[in-house]
Amino acid sequence: MKILKLRSNNFHGLLPMELCRLSLLQIVDLAYNNLFGNIPSCINNFSSMVTVDYLESSNIRYVAGDSIYFGERALLVRKGIEYQYSTILNLVRLIDLSKNNFSGEIPREVTSLAALQSLNLSHNSFTGRIPKNIGAMKEIDSIDFQQINFLKKSHIVYQTCRF
Repeated sequence: MKILKLRSNNFHGLLPMELCRLSLLQIVDLAYNNLFGNIPSCINNFSSMVTVDYLESSNIRYVAGDSIYFGERALLVRKGIEYQYSTILNLVRLIDLSKNNFSGEIPREVTSLAALQSLNLSHNSFTGRIPKNIGAMKEIDSIDFQQINFLKKSHIVYQTCRF
């Protein structure tokens, strides 16, 4: 499986650890649900988000008889704008967990996803700090930490960061 898009489905509960077994995931969009708990540290098992060989990157395609066609399309949100992807969908690497109730620390393992292009964790309640080595994410062009309430001891620190 390369695309997991379950946005706006009113799912609730913890992220299942089995999600980390889907190492070929390129797009994870679980935004606008009622998911809670920690983001699993095994997030770095998404090997398609760790490195990308653009020469070997296979297109998302279908075969019908003798014909091969590229039929996969996806509406994805990046930098707050919805885009329709089709022919370059195989090049997109995105995680959107916004508008949920995640807490705990942002796992430092997320920073090993060097091929990730867009990370949206906005509108959640995390503790701790943004991982120090977030700059190691070489392909990132969009990180959204807008309206994250980084909980500390007995008070809330409101953090807004979007670029």
